[in-house]
Parts: sequence; structure tokens; C-alpha cells
Amino acid sequence: MVIEAGKPWGVPGRPPGAAPVAADEAVLGDLWMAGVREAVLESGTLRSATGTAATGLRLRADVDAILVELHGPRGRSVVPVFGSMAIGTGPFGARITALVTNSGFWRSRRVVPAAHPNDGVLDILEVSPGMGVAQRYMAWRRSERFDHLPHPDLMVRRGSVWTWTGGPCTAWLDGRCWRRVTGLRCSVSPDAMRVWL
Repeated sequence: MVIEAGKPWGVPGRPPGAAPVAADEAVLGDLWMAGVREAVLESGTLRSATGTAATGLRLRADVDAILVELHGPRGRSVVPVFGSMAIGTGPFGARITALVTNSGFWRSRRVVPAAHPNDGVLDILEVSPGMGVAQRYMAWRRSERFDHLPHPDLMVRRGSVWTWTGGPCTAWLDGRCWRRVTGLRCSVSPDAMRVWL
């Protein structure tokens, strides 16, 4: 059940011995594609978002998935994302166009502080095409202190579906790279998996 404001999320406990272990959200997505609906997550942004990475506490919680439908020269693919998905150009995403997140994190930074992994909505951070390299760098540095928002070239919004079309870009789905994407559609799948964080 999707979390409600002010209600506790997750239950402390011990994972079942038969639960598969995922090294990160990308492997969690692989397990989900194979039909697995409960797993232990060893590392990644979901653990960072919940604060369990530092404490070692195991928390059983339902998490949403972002279902990303990718379009490009290889045709159409649907990939589940449990952490974050970004599109952009340049080496290592130097020019990110947009970030769709479940955890609120991109790499090691919490760039969308209001995001929650089980709230039933997508959190989207769109970057203005006119935002220069120096401004991007300053916003990235300020994200360490969570004071990069508000910014006139960064727009945060929430919704159940987000679409994008454009010239060939690179997409990063839970850290995995997909090249030459020309369109995508993101939708939320509430309570997609039970994860031990």
C-alpha cells in the first residue's frame, strides 16, 4: 500500500533466508523482470534515501518502480527503475536534461529532497536547456547542502506519467547506460516490490 503522509513506512525485521540479494537498484530491476517480488538490497540510493545504509538496520518496505519505455534505433524496451533515471548528453551526463526519480538521489546527491520511494508518484527534475556549465556546476555543488532549489533553471514537479522526445540522447537507468534514445515514457508502478533495506 502506498505510504500516506505522516504514517510510518516499513517494518524492521529479518529477511527470509530464501530472499535473493541485489547489489544495487539495477540488479533489483533485473530480479523484478524475472518475476521476483521480494529481495534484499545491499547498497544503492534507496538505502541512502531511507538512512538504513549507515545504521545497518533491515527495514521491510514496499517500493514503487518507475517503468521506463525507451524508444531508439534498437526499437522499444521497457525497463523498471527503482532509484533514478536521467537523460542527457556529454560525458557521464555532463548535460543532464531531466531526472525522474524514486529515491530523490542522483549519484551521491539528494537532488529532489521531497521524493519518497513509496508515494505512488514520479518526482521529476527538469533542467533548462539554457542553463550554462558554470551554473550546472554551482547547482551540483550546492546540492551537497540541499540548497540548490529553488533555481530559475531547475523545475521540479510530480506526476504519474512523464514523456520526452528529442534528438538522440543517453539515458542512465539506475546507473546503466542506454545510448541513442529518441523518446521515452515513464510511469509509476506502485508497490512494485517488497525490499529489505
